[in-house]
Amino acid sequence: MERAQLQPFEACPVCGSQSAAVLVSEQDLTAESRYRDQVFKNSLPPSTPDYMLTDLTVFTNAYPARLVVCQKCGLVARDPRFAPQASIATYAQDDYASEWLAPSFEEYRAAFRTRMPELTARVGRSATVLEVGSYVGGFLAAAGEFGWRAKGVDVGRRVSNFARGKGLDVFMGQLADAHFQDESFDAVFVWACFDQLPDPRAELKEIRRVLKSRGWLFIQVPNGDCVKMLEPLARWPMLREQVWRILAYTGLGGFPYQFGYTPRTLSRLARACGFEPIVIRNRVNICESGAAPAARAIPEQMRVVNRVQFVCDLIYHVSLRTLVKGPWMEVVCRKQ
Repeated sequence: MERAQLQPFEACPVCGSQSAAVLVSEQDLTAESRYRDQVFKNSLPPSTPDYMLTDLTVFTNAYPARLVVCQKCGLVARDPRFAPQASIATYAQDDYASEWLAPSFEEYRAAFRTRMPELTARVGRSATVLEVGSYVGGFLAAAGEFGWRAKGVDVGRRVSNFARGKGLDVFMGQLADAHFQDESFDAVFVWACFDQLPDPRAELKEIRRVLKSRGWLFIQVPNGDCVKMLEPLARWPMLREQVWRILAYTGLGGFPYQFGYTPRTLSRLARACGFEPIVIRNRVNICESGAAPAARAIPEQMRVVNRVQFVCDLIYHVSLRTLVKGPWMEVVCRKQ
């Protein structure tokens, strides 16, 4: 990664503050990333090809960085992070092996099938929906099977062409470039990629424009509050390996994302862009649910994820749904 493609933390994209404190040093985050990689390589058969480690040890955000926390609103950020245009260009050039794309599509579709009854109960059985960051098309395929008219948008050339090859309606490029008509969709879904967007405010405003009146917005992101809770524990030598293993198995090891939104920061951002948060709760990331093909061969990962999720859901319910501390969270909003 060329340094010209990166920019230092200068202002928080949520509150505009220029004050940030270091949460994890570059040296420690690099060591954590190496530990994550070794955990997965040791857990899989030696014959596992490198391309099957996508979403486990192979990430776009693999450059050296530290983690900082905005002193005003609490947003977690990778520092440095991608410069805006470099971000789009980098994700557009992401490549994936054909041997990985096909099984990933099937696993992602199967994972989203289990969620569709819940989603149709909230949005409606007949709906026109949009997925921002449609990836291999698993959600679009599942949505179509349940009667929804689903469209996708993704900057990635390889994944967009693959999804189109499956007969799915995917626009290759940024959301604003698709030029959808005003109030075209009943719901918009942003699964596990909102944290990569270089300009989240602009994206939310465009999403609001294409949503129908009182339309639904679903956003799933890594939870910055969980990162801030676990990372300080890793400073204790006696706890470091256990904490790093939890972070690795829940998809947070080495924090391969641009931002770690918290329930507070994402709610604040959504309200500023014309949305009303309805539900904020813990969610298991789709990759840690076993959707990543190689993850099926790691029983320990599922045991760790399920235990962590159980504890976080217990905290959530005991706190009367006020404390969302899981590794991943989902925010459900309505257009105001």
